[in-house]
Amino acid sequence: MLTITKTTRLPDSWDKLVAACPWGTFYQSQANIHLIRNMTGAHVNVLLAEANGRLVGGLPFAVHDGPWGPVVNCLAYFGSYGEAVTADAPAQTLEKLYAAMLAECRKQRALALTVITSPLNSGARHDRIGGWLQPTYVDRRNCQITPLPAYNGNPAEYGEQILALLKPRVRSRARKAAREQFQLKTADTWAELQTLHHFHEAAIGAKGGSVKTAAFFRACLPGEENHLRGSRIDVLLKDGRIVAGLISFRFADQVEYYTPVMHPDWPTPDPLIFLVSQRMAKAGRTGARWFNFGGTWPSQTGLHQFKRGFGALDHPYRYLTVLFRDADALRQRQPADIRQAYPHFFVLPFNELS
Repeated sequence: MLTITKTTRLPDSWDKLVAACPWGTFYQSQANIHLIRNMTGAHVNVLLAEANGRLVGGLPFAVHDGPWGPVVNCLAYFGSYGEAVTADAPAQTLEKLYAAMLAECRKQRALALTVITSPLNSGARHDRIGGWLQPTYVDRRNCQITPLPAYNGNPAEYGEQILALLKPRVRSRARKAAREQFQLKTADTWAELQTLHHFHEAAIGAKGGSVKTAAFFRACLPGEENHLRGSRIDVLLKDGRIVAGLISFRFADQVEYYTPVMHPDWPTPDPLIFLVSQRMAKAGRTGARWFNFGGTWPSQTGLHQFKRGFGALDHPYRYLTVLFRDADALRQRQPADIRQAYPHFFVLPFNELS
């Protein structure tokens, strides 16, 4: 017998379920759910599917109650995928989880629900989810993931295998940077994280993008009270000063390229290219199979080319948005109004605004 229940507490076996799911990612993991709770203040729950007392599936979701009503995301905060996960589950498990999600949204009188599908092993699954949800809007995105070769036990040879994945121009830049007198280390002080946050604010703020807070950077630091499990902060120094950094997350056999940072005055991207190639090699040597560079919008051609330079392949995914009631008043507003009312949440595609 299959039962669906709602809870705020993840069971101890949650990450094991996510890792066993063919489309499970860091973003559905306990660490990211903890991150969303701490960084957004949203109410985060999970629908659990159990068959004869055994956990076989789950669907985490976050709720933000704003001026136009509650908005539900699976999941929120900087591109988190959040579709339901299953493992060794009865055939109807996914459909029942999404039916329960729709019922929960109606119960909460939600304005909108957005399910962000996983780019892994998508196949026809995205179409099935769309059939169950009947979304008002479908926003198609592209994720870029590099498959890593199996480690052969020889660090030098494996480093060359990683470089062989890179496009010729990117590989040349990585080799050039390797000849510089850079020092590669793992950041372990708040002063180093403050420097990275300053660089991040300068770069993203100049583009009008959404800036991650200092609290996020601090939570990535080992030993902090709300330390984000699986986080790693690599930095590259030149003459004792930081010139590049990368915050990444490890989950199961995947590494998430999460927050890259460059010194705003450095003339070339070579230090970051070198740093990323070294992180890819480290990931592969410790058993990772995938290096996930994350999503890009269709308009971000330059960013797509940059990630493609590291051997990243395209994996499509979707934002499936269901409106539960009239949203004409919302469509009259500006994107900035919606971002302010629902920070870190996806409400509806901005090209649908009047």
